[in-house]
Amino acid sequence: MMAGVIPVSQEIIHGPQWILWIFAGFFLFSGLSFMWLGFRGAIRRKNIEFLRRRRPSSPWEWDFPWSPIGFWHPKWKKSAKTLTLFFIFLIFLAPFNWWAFVSGETSIVLYFVVGLFDLIIVGIFCQFVYHTLQFFKYGTSRLLFFAFPFHLGGELKLGLERLPSRVLIKELELNLRFIEERYEIRGTGNDRCQDVVCHQKYLDQRRLAGREIPPGPVLEFEWSLPENAGFVNRLSERPARFWELEVLAKTSGVDYDEQSLLPVCERP
Repeated sequence: MMAGVIPVSQEIIHGPQWILWIFAGFFLFSGLSFMWLGFRGAIRRKNIEFLRRRRPSSPWEWDFPWSPIGFWHPKWKKSAKTLTLFFIFLIFLAPFNWWAFVSGETSIVLYFVVGLFDLIIVGIFCQFVYHTLQFFKYGTSRLLFFAFPFHLGGELKLGLERLPSRVLIKELELNLRFIEERYEIRGTGNDRCQDVVCHQKYLDQRRLAGREIPPGPVLEFEWSLPENAGFVNRLSERPARFWELEVLAKTSGVDYDEQSLLPVCERP
């Protein structure tokens, strides 16, 4: 026996060894990922506290890594994230699919449970295809800030760049909203769990027909923000509070949709 290695007889595995390697690799990857995310989160919290103490009246400098120019939306990132999620589920479920459909096990419950998770994989792959079609159809769009930051009780002036052609748009919908996250307890007894639930506290919705969109490379628009002091960004806190703009454009085929966070602060 080699040091640090526990030999396992093939007779007690009841299946091919690649199943063990998949499970070992999956849990190793999961553990390392959680460690890396925890390390990054700890460093970010430390930096936030440092900047908060130095500039308590300038939350836009530490609450979120804003760009004063605006938000970029490279749609290939959505495709890449969805494809990564697809392969994670695919690798994780491979041993269960072997168990259900190859090993000779005959169990209706097993078929049903594994088949249900396989449908989830199909759904994730369909989402990847949809995001990829969006990428090839619309490319990278941008939301421009005409001021930075924005203040409650003031004007919110924004610009949308690289939208679909106004000829292609049937209807453009803009949803400006303030979201407040809350921790809520669901279930009873031993089945209780804590979920993060998003509550919409403010909504200003606008709709434009394609013919109503003015021509030009940038669509400019503005809102008057409410003066409610409770409607201020707290993205670095948990639960979080934040402003966002959702842009939906109905076109022939794959529609356009984007969500962007907005730097809204209290008046100095």
